[in-house]
Amino acid sequence: MEETSQTVVTSEKSKTKGLYIFAAVLVLALIALTILALLNKKEPQNEGFVSLEEPGMETMEGRLVDGFPEVEVYPNTDVIGSYSKEVEGGMSYEASWTSGDTPADIATWYYNSLTADGWQVIDPDELDLENAELYLTVQKGSETRYYFFEDHDGVTEIHLEILAK
Repeated sequence: MEETSQTVVTSEKSKTKGLYIFAAVLVLALIALTILALLNKKEPQNEGFVSLEEPGMETMEGRLVDGFPEVEVYPNTDVIGSYSKEVEGGMSYEASWTSGDTPADIATWYYNSLTADGWQVIDPDELDLENAELYLTVQKGSETRYYFFEDHDGVTEIHLEILAK
């Protein structure tokens, strides 16, 4: 009788051990599938620049589109991309650059450069240098420019929208 109860206990231990091994293999398989899925996931290039083609729109990656207005560009930046679009009454332009400097340093440089060139700051309160995301809206004549400065893991994206009439 004692031998039978030992066999039952041993059999139950074997089943429990088998279930643990099965669960461990299942977890490892799920982890492996997750890693493979992440490795095969295609990251969008130039995350900050989304190109949605529309009639009357021209897009360009890595440089400014032809006809892009002459603008002040922060030193040592890389162009992500740009586009132009015909809008009622004129053209609309957008471009993005990246820099290793902080959003506050870049926003201050643009503020100083633009105001020295006669651009009027529309809402000085929106330029809060304590934020990780900064905004600067300026106007000169019939042209309005919207600047956005945002930190992405130590790389600042500079985004400019121009509405020209």
